[in-house]
Amino acid sequence: PAYPSSPLQIPRFQPNVEFILDPQNHQSIRDNIQNRKGQGNLDQVLELAKDGTDSSSFISAAQKLPNETHPESFALGGIHKVVHNIPFTHELTKNPKKQNLIRSFESLLRGNFGLRNQNLSHFSGERSYYLLDQLAQMEHALVNFTVDRLTHDYGFELISVPDLLHPSLVEACGMPTRGPRTQIYHLESFYGQQVLSGTSEIALASFFMNKRVEKPRKMCAVSRCYRAEASRKKAEKGIYRVHQFTKVEMFAVVQGGLAPSSDMLEHFVDIQKTLFCDLGLAFQVLHMPAYELGAPAYQKYDIEAYLPSRQIFGEISSSSNCTDFQSRRLNIRDGQNGFCHTVNGTACAVPRMVIREEEAPVDGALSEVKTKGAISLDSTCKKCREHKSVLNLRTSDTYCKSCFLTTCQHRFRSTLGKHKIMRPGDQVLVGFSGNQGSVFLMQCLFLGYQEDVQKKLLFSSSVLLVDELGPFVDDPEERMKTLECFKEVLEHYGLEYYIVPLEVALKEEVDKGDIQSGRQPYQLPSESKQQELSEIFKSIKELSAKEDLIRNLKQGLLVSCARALEINKIFLAESQTSVAVNLMSGVSMGRGLHVSNDMAFLDNRFEDVQIIRPLRELSRKEIALANFYHNAPKPVIAPSFTALKDPCCSIEKIVEDFLTGLQDNFPATIPTVFRTGGKLEQTKGDQEEEGQINKDSTCILCYGQLKRDIEESNAVEASAFSRFLSEKGPLHFTDEDLSSDAIIKMKFGRKSTKSQERVNKLSVECGTRSESCGGDGQCAEGGGCSSRKEANKELELDDVEPFLCYSCRMTVGKAKTLPRVLQGRAEMRIRRLHMKEDIADFLL
Repeated sequence: PAYPSSPLQIPRFQPNVEFILDPQNHQSIRDNIQNRKGQGNLDQVLELAKDGTDSSSFISAAQKLPNETHPESFALGGIHKVVHNIPFTHELTKNPKKQNLIRSFESLLRGNFGLRNQNLSHFSGERSYYLLDQLAQMEHALVNFTVDRLTHDYGFELISVPDLLHPSLVEACGMPTRGPRTQIYHLESFYGQQVLSGTSEIALASFFMNKRVEKPRKMCAVSRCYRAEASRKKAEKGIYRVHQFTKVEMFAVVQGGLAPSSDMLEHFVDIQKTLFCDLGLAFQVLHMPAYELGAPAYQKYDIEAYLPSRQIFGEISSSSNCTDFQSRRLNIRDGQNGFCHTVNGTACAVPRMVIREEEAPVDGALSEVKTKGAISLDSTCKKCREHKSVLNLRTSDTYCKSCFLTTCQHRFRSTLGKHKIMRPGDQVLVGFSGNQGSVFLMQCLFLGYQEDVQKKLLFSSSVLLVDELGPFVDDPEERMKTLECFKEVLEHYGLEYYIVPLEVALKEEVDKGDIQSGRQPYQLPSESKQQELSEIFKSIKELSAKEDLIRNLKQGLLVSCARALEINKIFLAESQTSVAVNLMSGVSMGRGLHVSNDMAFLDNRFEDVQIIRPLRELSRKEIALANFYHNAPKPVIAPSFTALKDPCCSIEKIVEDFLTGLQDNFPATIPTVFRTGGKLEQTKGDQEEEGQINKDSTCILCYGQLKRDIEESNAVEASAFSRFLSEKGPLHFTDEDLSSDAIIKMKFGRKSTKSQERVNKLSVECGTRSESCGGDGQCAEGGGCSSRKEANKELELDDVEPFLCYSCRMTVGKAKTLPRVLQGRAEMRIRRLHMKEDIADFLL
């Protein structure tokens, strides 16, 4: 015999009779029914109303009508609208050659014994799963993280709810329990009239049945959800769509009508966006059309995360405003005897939230999904041991907001302090590029000048923004508009700042007049200068060479501007991550002799200007989080040659993608590379006198040391021979080419005949470039100095190469247009060398 069960008394549904019977609303109701998958029958309701609106038949028919629809949802037709987008950064998905490196969540976890979802039909049915070991811990960590954020940060009440419910409660919340559209599991009749709950929203709404709620209530619940839904889509196979899963649900009861409930819906969506951003998910927020709304919903937002292996956006959350749909069926009243509005949303749905696609090699191990940064079972700050942690940098490094910001500021100051490079009264020129590091460096300086007398920074700072938009933006208005974004960030901190266009780097000498004050209207460089810079970069085909050239031009321009402003120290906002990338990419590009200078705290390659990297102890992740918790201005992403391109487009981007990918799996990767590079001894150029660098021993582009035994350099010889063969090709290379000028130059380090003739013309008897040198030659005849006329002739790559380091040779060699500034520097070196040869016999 069946166990006895007392009947559940469900409140009588109280429809909005005036609205339904008003003829002016009939067409809108019919349109609403048509756009809501045909749920309800208005004609039947109106016919039954003739017998009275209190009849059970009228109530039953009216109860099947769907909720009203938000005008914007109605206007969308059948297509959703993306209202917010956090783009994904999985560049691997854009390279067809690397599609085999993308592994699905299921294949990865099965390979690491974290998931079992196959061969379970004989005892748990299809679409079920086991989560094992660390993945099971991840499920609990996600739930704990979500509940902790909801209760502590957003004031939700946590409540435990039952999973067994009466079917009438499910029907009252707008979910059918019978028919082809039902997703409800029914228990056998032996156990009475009960069903398995499909969402804790039903139990939370039922909690307020027949109650008067006079103030807003926000509640959350953790429960198992049971749904009979199924999908035939291949992309939804595995554990994406299952019959039972764990979910953290948000539910609110509000008073005052549509405006407060709409605000609560937006509040729920903001919470979801914050949670998913903290978890590092790439997602988009969709405003759903009427066709996608369930019967209770007035307005609905879906959040979909990008799943690279499936190459789709998959739903991970949703939020709905049900207005008074559920309250009229459950008799939830406000203080004025009106009906409350209910709002619901999913804060975390497991396992969809742990389906983080892994861009690991086929033999790779479990990475992000094991220990995601924002998730930690230990919620205590490791530093103060008192406050709740808000972030997890590594496995055990959890910090509260205050301790984290204090630690970041301390590491900036300690990096400067332990090297003892700064002195009271020093002037510093801060290079600003608009990225995360630049913004954080500005924040550190701003806070340093706000400290009390003992901790206040004792040096003064000026900021220099290099306008590098010339090679990327042709439209002057667009260029000025982008510069205004940079200026807004700089104005926020109130420091004195200057702007200089990158085109100035093409000048041999930079004077103070070339540097514009940020407080004054900005003047773009002349069209001829813009054209000259643009032609140089257009003549270079390889992106690696373009990146290297623009980096060296910016560095040289920063140093020249510092000299013009009579400042001898420059701050660069390079993080530990960027320094590690510079080390690896520098070695790859043949800068092995200079990588120690490129990543050192103090770059001393220049005689009178020191380049300092005060943020090199902080990772890119720490800097981004510090900016977030400081509420700093949003960084400005300047255009670049490799933006939105394949990771294999340049050497630096390949290295960055490689290191950051390893960092995800092995958190010590970048710190290890950084510490290894820190052991390299800095190279110093030849010394003319104590403390002075011989300028002739440095590269005219990057100012790194030149290798004197260039004739014995196997790399240079191999590159020259490879280039020579490539230019000739297999069909044009003959035995006669073995005695050509190119081979002679390559093998013996001598200039070709034509090149030597051009160089000799630069060394004439007069040797001056003034209009009249006062000699007895052509100057005395009024024709001007002959050396000046010869100097007007452009040098070629062969003339400039001896004064370039190996890496810069590879970069400049890719350019069809040789920058005039390099020609001028090479010409000066050539004249100086000839002068030394001329006076060598007269020296003791």
